[in-house]
Amino acid sequence: MTSGADDLANARKAHEAGDYAVELAILEPLVEQGHAIAQRHLAYLYLQGQGVEKDPARAVGLLRKSADGGDLLSVYSLAEAYMQGLGVERNESEGIELLRRAAVGGNPNAQLNLGSSYRLGRGVPQDLAEALKWFRSAAQQGHPRAESILGYCYGEGIGVERDDAEAVRWLTRAAEKDYPEAQYLLGLKYLHGVGVARSLPEAAGWFRRAAEWGEARAQYNLGVSYATGQGSPRDLVQAHLWFGLAASQGDFHAKAAVPRLEVSMSKDQIDDGRRAREQWKPRKQIRPEGMPDWEWLARTYPRQERNS
Repeated sequence: MTSGADDLANARKAHEAGDYAVELAILEPLVEQGHAIAQRHLAYLYLQGQGVEKDPARAVGLLRKSADGGDLLSVYSLAEAYMQGLGVERNESEGIELLRRAAVGGNPNAQLNLGSSYRLGRGVPQDLAEALKWFRSAAQQGHPRAESILGYCYGEGIGVERDDAEAVRWLTRAAEKDYPEAQYLLGLKYLHGVGVARSLPEAAGWFRRAAEWGEARAQYNLGVSYATGQGSPRDLVQAHLWFGLAASQGDFHAKAAVPRLEVSMSKDQIDDGRRAREQWKPRKQIRPEGMPDWEWLARTYPRQERNS
């Protein structure tokens, strides 16, 4: 006989394999028993329409039950539903109160988003000092996006006195967790020698790590490294590959760089670059064994705000 924890682990494995029918079969009995985490996972299926017909209102109902059962990640998710008007009438005030409840309870995702609300003046008066307080709370728990934002704020002097060394410290923490935006921002620090000794190879290395996840700005900068031979061996085919990938995502600088680069390339080189782009695939996040739900969500949830 399996425990609830075992059942949830099996449901997660089924989800990661794309076998939503198996996941549903595991979750539904747990939901009937009032299992709060199972209710949240089923809610996510209804939000995405995975294995069930998409039904945001049903998802919100499940999140409410889970939140009432004390699951802080459900409180956070319910807050976002109110902020976005997803399955419920949009209500920023209600969303902020739920975010605050989850943030005070210690959920790092809620702390991050509450900080973003104060930073942007979304649902609350803009207050950069309050934003920094919540970013720091989330970052101190190891939230990679919060670490990245905190590093950016130190680097720009947003809500705190500018401190380039502290910016690099927080960006490095997030970058080492393979958070692409932090890797890109850290690459810029090494490129310009801000807060660290200037190192073009180190910059190119961080741009590459971010580019492999699909970060367009990093792809462009990696293309520059290959095109100029600064930080990487000069390689026009590789430059064409990374410029092309960034351009396909709408990067303005990359779109201009591709035709300029092609003037210096042979037809075979251009064809090689295009083939490499067609075959390229971004790295895929793989959930480490034992990673808590909040951290996995922090690493995989689509970014809603760009630092720069």
